[in-house]
Amino acid sequence: EILRVTGVQTCALPICGLDEPLVRRLLRPGNPPSVLVDALLAVSQLARLSQRHYPAIARAAVCDSTTRLLSHEDPGVRARSCNLLGNMCRHSGYFYEHIARHGILDALIARCEDSDKTTRKFACFAIGNAGFHSDALYPELRVAVPPLVRLLGDEEDKTRANAAAALGNLVRNSAALCGDLVRAGALERLVDLAAGPQAAAEAARAEGANGDKSGDGQSPLKIALFSLGNLCTHRECRERLLAQGFEQKIAAMAGSPDPSVAKYVARIQNKICEIGRASCRERV
Repeated sequence: EILRVTGVQTCALPICGLDEPLVRRLLRPGNPPSVLVDALLAVSQLARLSQRHYPAIARAAVCDSTTRLLSHEDPGVRARSCNLLGNMCRHSGYFYEHIARHGILDALIARCEDSDKTTRKFACFAIGNAGFHSDALYPELRVAVPPLVRLLGDEEDKTRANAAAALGNLVRNSAALCGDLVRAGALERLVDLAAGPQAAAEAARAEGANGDKSGDGQSPLKIALFSLGNLCTHRECRERLLAQGFEQKIAAMAGSPDPSVAKYVARIQNKICEIGRASCRERV
């Protein structure tokens, strides 16, 4: 078994850990794909559940194994490797240094253009989490911007949503990558995802499918709106958006019957107003 339970006298519940040598053996690239996928799923589930499992995952040299598995010939192995990395960055930046040291990001970013749609989806998820907790990996993530922008037009809704979330996370902690997003056309593509014809069609589909106005909080439209709120925090991005009539486009969505859309639009408008008032005070 991959998982083992170690009893702790002072704890009412057992602490779930990893048999670290076994995990190393199970994640050898030469193993059958079915074994690799099962092992990746098990470790990924532990990483997803709690960051208290992170130290054991690190001791099992999972970063090193995953780096090699990202280019595996089996798409299921590539996809689950991306998903594992995303969950290893889910709760904190504990693995950021490990990821930088093992050179994982280049291989991960390459998976954004994978022929397998599930791999692309999980690659966006992992990149987004790699930029969520701090800007420590922003320099290495700079090259992820163009492929993420392209994936805003992916065939899969979840991939578009993950790409939009990742781009928002790349400006969450600092303005270091704002220029890269502007040059790659990320702002225009996010606005189109949130307020263009495709967004209107998505909203209509969601209402028809659900029979209500709530929709999916993880839809591309709503994630794009949230990421645009992050972008509005930074002057370079905000000025580019406002110069292209973004304020008028977003105002047209303020009366949306979907409470999530209305909330995200209000968040954007509040940011623009707050920063505008601050600028006026500075000039005075």
